[in-house]
Amino acid sequence: MMPADDPLRILHIERDPRDTERAHSLLEEAGLPCVIARVDAPAALLEALDADWHLVLADDGIPELDGRSVLDLVRERRPDLPFLIFSDAFEEGRAIETLTRGAVDYVLKEQPGRLAPCVQRAIRVASLEAARRQAEVERERLVHQLRTEGTFLNTVLRQVQVGIVIAQASSRTVTLANDEAERILGCFPVGRSVAEVLVARGLHAEDERPYDLDEWPIVRTLRDGEATVNEEILFDRLDGERRVLLVSATPIRDQDGEVEAAVMVLQDATSTNELETRLAQATKLESLGQLAGAVAHDFKNVLTAVVGFSDLGMTHSADEQARSYFAQIRDAGERATELTGQLLAFSRRRTRRARVVDVDALLEKGQKLLDRLIGERVRVAFELCGAGRVRVDPVRLEQIILNLSVNARDAMPRGGTLMIETATVELDEAHCRLAAGSRPGPHAKISVTDTGFGMDDATLQKIFEPFFTTKGEGSGTGLGLATVSEIVEESGGHLTVYSEVGRGTVFTVYLPIVADDGADDVAPSPFHRPARGNETILLVEDDDQVRRLARVALEKGGWQVLEAANGEGARRLAERHGDEIDLLVADVILPRMSGCALAHRICSTRSWGALFISGYDEESLTEAGLDTARGRVVRKPFRPETLRQRVRESIDAGRLIRPDGPADAPVGEPIHPSDDERRDGPGADPAITVLLADDSLTVRQYADEVLREAGFEVHLASGVLEAVELFDRFGSTIDLVLSDVTMPDGDGPALVGQLRERGFGGPAIFLSGHGEEDLRSRGDIGDDERVIEKPFMPDELVAAVRDGVRRAGPLSAASLAPPAPTAAFSPTS
Repeated sequence: MMPADDPLRILHIERDPRDTERAHSLLEEAGLPCVIARVDAPAALLEALDADWHLVLADDGIPELDGRSVLDLVRERRPDLPFLIFSDAFEEGRAIETLTRGAVDYVLKEQPGRLAPCVQRAIRVASLEAARRQAEVERERLVHQLRTEGTFLNTVLRQVQVGIVIAQASSRTVTLANDEAERILGCFPVGRSVAEVLVARGLHAEDERPYDLDEWPIVRTLRDGEATVNEEILFDRLDGERRVLLVSATPIRDQDGEVEAAVMVLQDATSTNELETRLAQATKLESLGQLAGAVAHDFKNVLTAVVGFSDLGMTHSADEQARSYFAQIRDAGERATELTGQLLAFSRRRTRRARVVDVDALLEKGQKLLDRLIGERVRVAFELCGAGRVRVDPVRLEQIILNLSVNARDAMPRGGTLMIETATVELDEAHCRLAAGSRPGPHAKISVTDTGFGMDDATLQKIFEPFFTTKGEGSGTGLGLATVSEIVEESGGHLTVYSEVGRGTVFTVYLPIVADDGADDVAPSPFHRPARGNETILLVEDDDQVRRLARVALEKGGWQVLEAANGEGARRLAERHGDEIDLLVADVILPRMSGCALAHRICSTRSWGALFISGYDEESLTEAGLDTARGRVVRKPFRPETLRQRVRESIDAGRLIRPDGPADAPVGEPIHPSDDERRDGPGADPAITVLLADDSLTVRQYADEVLREAGFEVHLASGVLEAVELFDRFGSTIDLVLSDVTMPDGDGPALVGQLRERGFGGPAIFLSGHGEEDLRSRGDIGDDERVIEKPFMPDELVAAVRDGVRRAGPLSAASLAPPAPTAAFSPTS
């Protein structure tokens, strides 16, 4: 960005010196100091482009230097340099072509008043673009750094055996505390005052005299900048347990040497077996996510019975009072379902993906949090008028609302009103011409209005620039609005702002509305024809209550139901009644055999459809390889009519799961392997051995079932280290490596590199949630390496492994020399 006192340096491609002088005068009169150098020949232009310019101004009427040719040359040599046409004549076709190629504007010399504003805009756009590119480069650098070093940093954080607390000097409020500090203190300290966390809970070790607040090391540090090392303090936790702490405190100073914060380090020295205690605690924290997921999944089975049987009770009860009781039970079950969904979200511990979100519903859920965040001085009002459904990461949409609301709060230090409104609007061509990147059509409109001090035009021009802030030093990062703008743009929308000094500000977010993708658990319309049928359903569900609910719901719809509690029972029923069965309805998670694996085994030779039941969310099912976009899942808890409707749809559509054919085919047209596929079947090839490395237990189990069913031998590893150990034991028999791209202890390409150093010469296939082109463009994989994108179907995985071995020529097991023995392995072991 050009400094305010630096004159503009302009390269002017012009034959008439008088026009150069004229342009100089116009800009100077408009308050734009400038230095203009004129060139009128191609050789002079090529030499001049190497100098430092802010802008190129070009006449479009010089034959050997016409605007289009010069623009192409400038774009090739200096792609970041803004280019402006300043010409005598106007020809619409030439002007449109020039602007399309990248010129900022087309100014006629007979309209000199437009020159200065166009130059200002060109410089401003170039500055914003340069800032955006710089921020993008920095973001890519940080992403790369996090990807390569994240595993190491996470390991370090998990191994920290001291509590860490950071408090600000201005407010004496705790702003950061790690898990160990929370354990030691017996409370969650973040957001609380130091006094609330510590007062009346510390005792002097020598005489058990209570600590005054001013005696605590962190308070002394905040007040006087005093550093303390390992001061022994007896600490009574809120649960009554007394701990012996070694407390240290160190000041954090600003650039002027003033104390702005303090770091307090707490070491629990209560017992001699402190290390074992902390390792056990770390293990509990590590498994907490898995426990939460398992508990939530089991609880959803209970909720399915509660919601489903309540719905049946409402349907079949003639007593109005009883129907009212059933409705209250069902509503309570649905509220419990929301809480269970939050528990499952916690257990995932990964970045959420974009999905279809009801804007008003999301804002309603966040009202209480926003009220607490904004505080009592500002009145928060909502006017939700139906914004519709948009495809966005819900966490990032919440971040948009929070960032805009916090900015609004800070603009009203003496209080005021924050209004959040929603509506559905239809954007026309005229609007979209003014909003870069937007498209006509229905949009969700979210407005955040404050009654604060507002902004002038100069501030409005900069508010979305990274690191620009109107707050005092140390009070803002300057990234809040830049982040909002980025999220809106990534979601396919755009953002506008209107503000007047002293009269407040309005930020308006527009996000394109998407067609309703259909929720599983939506009650049918009273005008909807109930789903019925007379086919035979094979129902497989290990939870007795859920199985009974599903059976009753289906029998009420006229279907015949064969039921089993596990995969083995289902296989026996399929052998006895295979010709009678029209659809498999199975829970995704079953004992000893997943629902996907069961469907793969018993539907592969029959013209059956398959419908799955699950309490897990879309991300977990997608990671397991199930294509939820095709509508094959009924999510728990479900209502009886929802299940009946999905069964009817599945039978009518004839959805099939095939290991050797497409996923969808009409009923009555079974898919059979081709002659080539028969020759490539497990009975025709020598045994193929696959080394599979993936840190997801679900993916490993699913892929193992599919590969073993296809006749392959499989060695399973949860990470790089385990895969290397397996190769050191079985390397001479391994024909192909199948590896996740990213694992906690390393990445897939690095694993393959290590195995090739140990003598592996076979093919490698990578599993990834990213597309193949994306991985290649980032350099994560080579040009000759294949990627299977998650989620994948069974036939896709089997075909990829067979094709990989076939392309590699003779099976590598026949040509591989055994790996050299290592210190941990010898031929005799």
